[in-house]
Amino acid sequence: MYDPAGKFLGEIEELVLDIHSGHIAYALMAVGGFLGMGQKMIAIPWSTVTIDRVYQRCVVNIDLERLIDAQVSTVTLLPRMADPGWATRVHAYFGCKPYWE
Repeated sequence: MYDPAGKFLGEIEELVLDIHSGHIAYALMAVGGFLGMGQKMIAIPWSTVTIDRVYQRCVVNIDLERLIDAQVSTVTLLPRMADPGWATRVHAYFGCKPYWE
């Protein structure tokens, strides 16, 4: 995943599907850390991701510091995804409309 200026932000580890609609809900991206230590897994709403067809990569309009500041970790991420309040806060953090609306 890259920012609009082409700066590498992190790897997309997984895509999360909404099983009811069949749409991609989130891209799970590992950010921060060094050699895999101290990384955080961030759920990025798929609606904020654009595809750069020229360079064949995903782009999100957010800076690395804001990604690292996101209040999500690998330990608590998956159980929280079923919580509508959590999902609403994630979409608000990224400044986008929830995918289910």
